[in-house]
Amino acid sequence: MARRAATVSQTDVARTIRAVIAAGLTVTRVITRPDGVAIETNAGEQPVTPATTEPKRKWAL
Repeated sequence: MARRAATVSQTDVARTIRAVIAAGLTVTRVITRPDGVAIETNAGEQPVTPATTEPKRKWAL
């Protein structure tokens, strides 16, 4: 039986992990399946803080 081409390469996984880390998340685990790869992070455990916005200022000229 011939080997089939990989669904995801090691380079793809490494690139995705670097992107996750650059986004400020921590990689919890990497799950490899026959149909692809899932990368889990701890994003759900971090508290979400609302963005602070300054009140809109009206300018009169």
